[in-house]
Amino acid sequence: QVAGLAHITPAQAHQQIARNQPNAALFNYIAELKKHYKLGLLSNVVSGYIENIFLPEQLNQFDCICPSFESGFRKPQKEAYELVAKQLGVAPAECIFVDDQIAQVEGAQATGMQAILYKNVPQLRRELTKLLGDSEG
Repeated sequence: QVAGLAHITPAQAHQQIARNQPNAALFNYIAELKKHYKLGLLSNVVSGYIENIFLPEQLNQFDCICPSFESGFRKPQKEAYELVAKQLGVAPAECIFVDDQIAQVEGAQATGMQAILYKNVPQLRRELTKLLGDSEG
């Protein structure tokens, strides 16, 4: 079901789930960003998944967490992106969305968000710094 909703094969879904492990370098960068920006987590997950993969201190970095099983909206549906922006108290145009899947990035852009296709932390830092136009990245 998840694969169908994400428009990928079941094998691809299993591969993505298996490789989903918290990235320490990324969470260190998220902690830096949290000092200056509102952060949201938008995820196409089933109940209990987020709590099973992330530590509470990692989840506490986010001002809002929007799992698809709660809202009924999944990336790349426009409503999913609008929901996280609303919960953060900002307009979609004020958001920068980051994801490692191009379809999700394109969905965010179609909603009016700026977006970055995540490859690694140094690349994210460079691109985010460029979009923010400051030295916070």
